[in-house]
Amino acid sequence: LAEHTPAPSIGVILSGMGSDGTLGLKAIKASGGVTFVQEPASAKFDGMPRSAIAAGLADAVAPAEALPGMIIAHLRSGKSAPMATASPASDAPGDLGAVFELLRARTGRDFSQYKKNTVNRRIERRMNLHRLDQIASYVRYLKENPQELDLLFRELLIGVTNFFRDPAEWDALKASITTMLSATRPAGQAIRAWVAGCSTGEEAYSLAIVCREALEALAPSGSPAIQIFATDMDPDAIKRARNGEYPATIAAEVSLERLQRFFLKSERGYQVSKSVRETVIFAPHDVTTDPPFTRLDVVSCRNLLIYLTPRAQHKLLPMFHYALKPGGILFLGTSETIGKPSGLFAPI
Repeated sequence: LAEHTPAPSIGVILSGMGSDGTLGLKAIKASGGVTFVQEPASAKFDGMPRSAIAAGLADAVAPAEALPGMIIAHLRSGKSAPMATASPASDAPGDLGAVFELLRARTGRDFSQYKKNTVNRRIERRMNLHRLDQIASYVRYLKENPQELDLLFRELLIGVTNFFRDPAEWDALKASITTMLSATRPAGQAIRAWVAGCSTGEEAYSLAIVCREALEALAPSGSPAIQIFATDMDPDAIKRARNGEYPATIAAEVSLERLQRFFLKSERGYQVSKSVRETVIFAPHDVTTDPPFTRLDVVSCRNLLIYLTPRAQHKLLPMFHYALKPGGILFLGTSETIGKPSGLFAPI
């Protein structure tokens, strides 16, 4: 649905077991869709609803018999203000600024450097869910319902991430790291990296595994020294990342060899092995305002720049250059570039 429907999809999770539904809702939310989940207490099997709610992917939670009315109401509100054409937030910059101020007061985070179209779409989704057609009305709703600010915060930060997303790029990164390490690096020197916008940790652990494999290939008998800083604005995502536990469906993303080497089977799926988890330090951090880490070999910032304004992007790229050692590697998403040549980076 997320990939093939021309309009934003609606995902509904009912009674069931497992975590496939969670992955489906993740894809639907990432494509701008809306998600409804049955109240776990009313479900015969509550595993799938609880998984979706725990992942922060539910726009609305209600007993099954209440969901049809909520979906119909959402569709009707969408017809009065189609997401594809209406931009109530952009028509009232003062009210949009009020939303940013409320979010900043609640979370300490500033979303004014995010692209307006991206922010508008997310706000409109929340407005449609509450059947509000004016941004001013939504501002009043936010003031009267602080918990909605938490939901909007998660909405704006919805992470689209997987283990080894875009496998060919990860293969290229591993080759580049191997080349960098075999050049003039002193023996035993730790490799340091930063994953900015790490979401729930899949990318950070992927980088830890790739670095470990590269180091082992160069020094099979040595103990790989790896230090990876992984940061995100979302404290809930950081908490899940530290735990390192993921659904069984990651077997579609991670090779059998890596699953056997770097993961342990758990009741809920797989948990990243302790030896890999210990190489990653997770911390809350806003890449647009907080100071960077330094003396790094690798900076990974994938699929974050595409959501930021050009001005914010131009600010971050020199910061990443400053954070890296000479000859270090900046790893971007497949839809991201460094823009106009600036002399700071050369493509690999």
